[in-house]
Amino acid sequence: MATTIQIKRSANVAAPTTADLLEGELAYSYDKGNNGDQAKLYIEVQDASGNESIHTIGGKYYTSKVDAATNLRTGSTIVSRDSAGDFSANAITATTFYGNIVGTINGVASSATKLETGRYINLTGDVTGSAFFDGTGNAEISATVIQANSVALGTDTTGNYVGNVTSGNGIVISGTTGENWTPNISLSATGVTATTYGSTTNIPVFTVDQWGRLTSASNAAISTSFSLAANSGTTDTFNSGDTLRITGSTGINTVVSDNTISVFNTGVTSLSGTANQITVSASNASVQLSLPDDVIINRDLSVTGNLYVTGNVVALPVETLVINDPLIQLANTNVSTDLVDIGFYGSYGPGNAASHYHTGLFRDASDGKYRLFQGLTEAPGVTVNTSGNNYSIASLVANIVGGTVSGLTANITVGDGGTGRGTFTTNGILFGNATGALKVTAAGTYGQILQASADGTPVYGGVDGGTY
Repeated sequence: MATTIQIKRSANVAAPTTADLLEGELAYSYDKGNNGDQAKLYIEVQDASGNESIHTIGGKYYTSKVDAATNLRTGSTIVSRDSAGDFSANAITATTFYGNIVGTINGVASSATKLETGRYINLTGDVTGSAFFDGTGNAEISATVIQANSVALGTDTTGNYVGNVTSGNGIVISGTTGENWTPNISLSATGVTATTYGSTTNIPVFTVDQWGRLTSASNAAISTSFSLAANSGTTDTFNSGDTLRITGSTGINTVVSDNTISVFNTGVTSLSGTANQITVSASNASVQLSLPDDVIINRDLSVTGNLYVTGNVVALPVETLVINDPLIQLANTNVSTDLVDIGFYGSYGPGNAASHYHTGLFRDASDGKYRLFQGLTEAPGVTVNTSGNNYSIASLVANIVGGTVSGLTANITVGDGGTGRGTFTTNGILFGNATGALKVTAAGTYGQILQASADGTPVYGGVDGGTY
């Protein structure tokens, strides 16, 4: 069977008190004697100061009223719209002397009563129809007023209606008032001369107000010439279309490239090298440039091809080493035999270069197992001496996902991150036991939920809110 969850409940119609419920707790007075006609659902809440109160949030008492709602003029019932969105009503009463009916009004309302001289109907939104008042308290509405921000309709002493629409934001609304009032809507002038602005020698300059209107417009001339001066001679003026030519003297060349003028001397008389970088030698009317035996590069070196080093040692005494290759191959000559350990190590210690320690991770060639070590005083060669002076197993802090753990002689204790147990009850739930081995609940049955017993121990069982 499914789980049955029960809330606080009462067979009569009495509401619960704050003494009956806790914050957020539900209760239902299901009015058993009247088939639930007055049944209500309650919840206890607390305000920011902790003051308790009971809120009514539903029940058959309210759903019955909703179910009984129609679009008819039925007294003491909730109104429901029909399929066209309409409903019937004897009267719609505004709450103040100048009460408003807001929205779209269509159709004719004849023989309206209690519309006295001097009273107004304020219409906002899209309004279709016209209005005529005879001054006796009766009114007909059937005219057209479209998209007005604010239209006030009333009666004057002759029974005509008067209207008022406010101009603004560059829009002018004018026209006479009276029964046949027709508003005229136009744009106010900005003072800008109607013409073409901008040309090949001018750029247009505009001023725009906060409503997006052009309030001024003019032309600004574009400069078509520039002046060129040197450290001697006169200053020349160049106009659009002129050509500027640079000519060098004897032994001087000029080159124009990418909008840059380069001037250089062609009278080279000798070549010389740079110590530890370039050597220069001459023989048989030819000059040879080469690298010295020992090269020192004082700045950055970029190699776009492969770099091969055939010596025995590559030393990189740098602070930061950046390598794009995600996998680094070690012991690439160990393919036919398995004689060397594979891994890496580093040095640390008391600061004496002759007696510091070594730590690292390697695959032991003797058994194929990986080992994390520390404290070794002798630097590893092609193998790590696991019997060496001060060698010990290092600690590992990590999240281990998947795989198997074998070779353990005892259960891992809680203090070491284990459970302290070797087996668990089938379908049981584990729960804490301080530093002791984890405990496990008995298996639950169908429909039960997990909850706390009187001493806080998790157990399976049903839920019953009780009565009030």
